[in-house]
Amino acid sequence: MPWDPFREIRRLQAEMDRLFEEFLGGRRFGGRWFLPPGEGREELAVREPIADLVDAGDEIVATVELPGVNKEDIKVNITENQLEISAETRREEEEEGREYYSRERRYHRFYRRMSLPENVKADAARARYRNGVLEVRIPKLEKPRGREVKIE
Repeated sequence: MPWDPFREIRRLQAEMDRLFEEFLGGRRFGGRWFLPPGEGREELAVREPIADLVDAGDEIVATVELPGVNKEDIKVNITENQLEISAETRREEEEEGREYYSRERRYHRFYRRMSLPENVKADAARARYRNGVLEVRIPKLEKPRGREVKIE
């Protein structure tokens, strides 16, 4: 796959967003995030999760980070040369105090489409989700083997 500078920029931006949120530690000030909405946080944006795609010999292995997503909310679609992963997560939080009451909702969408390096057996794929990481194993199609032709 040729190098795409825009994909690299999006990956770096997603990593910086993750690190910045990790740095803040989810801390809130006055019932709101430290960063005001629209300044570095896009609540409704579709995020491209960090992913690795590895050729493991007889299969292709994709590892995708989907933190905070329930297994039931993940969709995986495989064609001969594409792997498509989408997920949604919704959260509601309530805080009560003496002089205030606030309710916040979070909605995140993840989407990633990756080109597969070879034709694969989509119907034989297996997926496992554990600790926020999705692993998809897709067997490769066997390459046609030549055969010797006897000359009459």
